[in-house]
Amino acid sequence: ELNTYVCLMFRAREGAAPLVAFTSCVLSNPSPEWHETFRFDVESIDSTAILVAWVVAAPGDDADEVLEATQLALTEEALDELRDYRLTSNIVLPPRKRPTHPHAINAAFDRATKKADRAADREVDRIRKFEMAQSSGVEPTMDLAV
Repeated sequence: ELNTYVCLMFRAREGAAPLVAFTSCVLSNPSPEWHETFRFDVESIDSTAILVAWVVAAPGDDADEVLEATQLALTEEALDELRDYRLTSNIVLPPRKRPTHPHAINAAFDRATKKADRAADREVDRIRKFEMAQSSGVEPTMDLAV
């Protein structure tokens, strides 16, 4: 039985960075189906736009093992070795904290907001330096010109 999910990669035009999305993982199903919708926000697409769907098999016997194997990038063999090691050494590891979807979305939003704030701060700094140069009667440098 396979545990499968799909990695979608969309590139709107040649040279653009690909946008990536993942489906949920279907556990132990030989004929998985996904009924999910993904939105890729782009300004435009051209004739070189591509969408690639990679169907990926994830090792593990249950949801926790699939999650752990995916997080640690383990093969089925490596996961078996880890499972055997834990059984023979009597080591009990604390459970991994599972990321929640809202937490992941909020973290991504926070990163994007901080990036936008840094860009706005740089622009304000550039304008301030430009205005200071003009008010001092000095020709602004090329990096400050609009």
